[in-house]
Amino acid sequence: MTRATPLPPEERRAAIIAATVPLLQTQGEMITTKQIAQAAGVAEGTLFRVFDSLSDILDATVAAYLSVDRLDEQLAHTELGTTIEEKTRSAIAWIDEDFGAMRTLFAAAHLNGGAQPHASSCLRDQLGLRAQAVTEWLQGQFAPNTHELAVDAATYVELLRTLALGHASRFGTPVLDIDQLTRFALDGARRKDAA
Repeated sequence: MTRATPLPPEERRAAIIAATVPLLQTQGEMITTKQIAQAAGVAEGTLFRVFDSLSDILDATVAAYLSVDRLDEQLAHTELGTTIEEKTRSAIAWIDEDFGAMRTLFAAAHLNGGAQPHASSCLRDQLGLRAQAVTEWLQGQFAPNTHELAVDAATYVELLRTLALGHASRFGTPVLDIDQLTRFALDGARRKDAA
């Protein structure tokens, strides 16, 4: 293996975390420091110059994934569509996918000794800030469509989040698909004179 380009510790830390996110999603609890080092393009020993252990890498990765800054960047590049149908379907699909990715990261980190109780209050705070940012973003996305709804944008967003999170939290093969959830959300919330 060729020697990694020297980076300041914070940049090296960020590069390792960035390489770990997709590995956690694909390897889950089977992730190893050897895989992380290979994905980050560094020697395995380099990991331990920046982190104390695999669980520290996983805790830092989960925290970085949940950061509001990362979320803001992601939402800035997310288009839901123009019609209320497109926006509704895209919002449900986005929430479903995001929750699934978080669940995978948490499970893999926890099974590898990461996401320890000492970090739980910090993670709870991050999740709260993240949920608030997503809610505000979605309310802004649906505000132009309020005239098509029998409820206000805030209520509609809560309905969508409830549907999407309920769908995403199921284990096994989902009974409903995103199109069915979209139809239910719209037909249950849309004003009849807007159809």
